[in-house]
Amino acid sequence: MITGFIFETVPNLLKRFCKYCRQSLVFALMSGIWHFLCRICRDSFIGSVLCEHKTEGKILKGSFVFRSLDAFLRWIEKIIARTVDILTFNRRSSLIIDGIKHFLSLYRFFDFEFFVGLSISFMLLCPGSVWHNVFGLVISVVLLAFMLVYVALNKREALSVKTLGFPFVLFVLASVIGVATASDFSDAFRIFTLFATAFLFCIFTVANVTDAAKLKKMLGAIWFSTCATGAVAFVQRAMGVAVSASLTDLTNNASMPGRVFSTFENPNNYAEFLVMAIPLSFVFCTMIKNDSLRRISYLFLALPFGAILMTYSRSGWVSLALALFIFVFLANKRLLPVIILLGVCAVPFLPQTVLNRIATIGSTNDSSNMYRVYIWRGILSLLKDNWLFGVGLGPVNFRSVWLLYCLPGTSPAPHSHMLFLELWVEMGIAGIISYLMLFFTSVRKGLNALRHAAKPVRLAIIGCVSSLCGIMFSCSAEYVWYYPRVMFFYFIVLGLLMACVNITKNKTELK
Repeated sequence: MITGFIFETVPNLLKRFCKYCRQSLVFALMSGIWHFLCRICRDSFIGSVLCEHKTEGKILKGSFVFRSLDAFLRWIEKIIARTVDILTFNRRSSLIIDGIKHFLSLYRFFDFEFFVGLSISFMLLCPGSVWHNVFGLVISVVLLAFMLVYVALNKREALSVKTLGFPFVLFVLASVIGVATASDFSDAFRIFTLFATAFLFCIFTVANVTDAAKLKKMLGAIWFSTCATGAVAFVQRAMGVAVSASLTDLTNNASMPGRVFSTFENPNNYAEFLVMAIPLSFVFCTMIKNDSLRRISYLFLALPFGAILMTYSRSGWVSLALALFIFVFLANKRLLPVIILLGVCAVPFLPQTVLNRIATIGSTNDSSNMYRVYIWRGILSLLKDNWLFGVGLGPVNFRSVWLLYCLPGTSPAPHSHMLFLELWVEMGIAGIISYLMLFFTSVRKGLNALRHAAKPVRLAIIGCVSSLCGIMFSCSAEYVWYYPRVMFFYFIVLGLLMACVNITKNKTELK
């Protein structure tokens, strides 16, 4: 659109304006005066010296003054002609015009979807010490506003509530109930803004990803961000990460080094992000048509795979293994024995610290494992009295009630260390039921769409389903939404799944 305006519309307007001026009475009058003055000068003594005359078939050249003046005027004429060519875009070989055309040719690349991916990459790559949750709200609102403008200009179709589904709307209403039932309204409203940001990311993703090309750009941004955070994790390992007693049981993991966290604030949160991002990053690699670039993109996936090992997040490892198992099962069941065999063969090559960490999974001697059990026992007592409406959103509302039910000797906790229990505690029975409805309905629709989806969209559906199912193990041991950027990305993945289902549905209806 911009290129056509500059190279076609503007020159045509200039030409029409010049044509209109030549046909006007003012131009005819000025032209007559100019030719009259030229005849007077040519017939004068000075004109006979400076100008050329035809006499008896011969051309009498003027003096040196004439030749110099003539050369100067021709030079001025060339400059003017060159300027006119540049302004009217008639001379396409001009360096200036070539530069402008080359820059404007990038317009198709720097389109709206590119800036969407850039915004998501900024959200994921911003260092934890710099990141503020307001950034996420601003990004989601701005992108959604641009999306509404596109809808108003008929460049995008309006998103219907039916596309999002009734469970999504019900879960949004449950979060509103979590604010209404809270004793500390300010803390509940603060957390609700984070939920609202996640909802906006989901809505925006569904509205924006309407075909395979837009899906590829979104997955490309996820691949880039995932590999970049992996590179940051390796840099952290090279520079050294301090061992934290608050994150590790040093008695059972004495030899374990510091746990990397990349651009996130916590190694467990970073591992949760990688569990959801790695399958989608792999899907993007399969969409690259150039063989050399595709192989290189596969090699870069070694960065996030190595990074999740260095997080020493046991729940993250199990979740990723579960996600990869589901991915291979849905994509090609015949590869399962090969993948399992390769996984078993890779165990002896793992660092000893990783093997020691794996050995503590489920151990009752590990303080971090038992700490969760103590919290869950207290939460069950809390739910007996607050199962219907919950205690309200936010750690302040949770802690004020939790202190009345926690077991003796249990340190104060900001959350329940389980997503399902936390939703029930904060939003009541409506929160946990609506979330489970949202999850299972989305996965069911995705699996049903696999029969009719084209290959790129089919693999994207498999990636989303495996990511959401894999992270469920972490959800059973962690409140994965406590760190907002993980929650934002969770709803982006959920939005991608809804978008892929919608793309498949639209193509099926057209047939």
